[in-house]
Amino acid sequence: MPPGGDQLSPDGRTLWVSASTGDTVTPVDTVTGAPGTPVAVGRSAFDVALDWNGTTAYVTTTDAGTLVPVTTATGTVGTALKTGAYPLAAAVTPVPVG
Repeated sequence: MPPGGDQLSPDGRTLWVSASTGDTVTPVDTVTGAPGTPVAVGRSAFDVALDWNGTTAYVTTTDAGTLVPVTTATGTVGTALKTGAYPLAAAVTPVPVG
């Protein structure tokens, strides 16, 4: 499957890659190039963004019209947020606000 979006973790050790025509986001070890276990997030995972410390990946799913949070340490999928039709990009504030 062709990759959709990707996002490098803040420590540079993991690249999170969405499969634009698939339903997963996959962590890839940047040292070895080895893919980790794909995480199922919903129909047509398209883009991925990481929060400022890399603990949560946010994945857009174009066919489902959602933004899906994934805990990066465990691959646990959180409750999807409805976005509307065909979300194509995700962005996260680079530093905590407050």
